[in-house]
This record gives sequence, C-alpha cells and structure tokens, in this order.
Amino acid sequence: MTTISYDADVVAWASEQARLIRAGRFDQLDLEHIAAEIESDNCPWTIEQILADDFLPG
Repeated sequence: MTTISYDADVVAWASEQARLIRAGRFDQLDLEHIAAEIESDNCPWTIEQILADDFLPG
C-alpha cells in the first residue's frame, strides 16, 4: 500500500513508487496516479515504451 499521498507530496510519492517497483511490490503501487503521470506531457516515455519487454529490468 502506498503510504505517501500523491496529492500531499508528489516528489516523495514518486520516490516511494520507485522503491516499490525495485522491490517487486507491484500490488502496492498507486497505478491510477502512475498512469496519469505517464500520460501527462511531463513524461518522456509512452506507456507502450514502458510496457515493452526490454524497458524494465528483470
């Protein structure tokens, strides 16, 4: 479960999401906000690139 609110501190939230991904704790990710960030103009990657087999390690 995400313990840091996206709305309260987006930088801390992003760090927590990265930590959860690296730990393989995918069931605890804030998928709604992650998807919104990927779809925003601020993200340099597309969802297709991120979901590609060679984007994520392991």
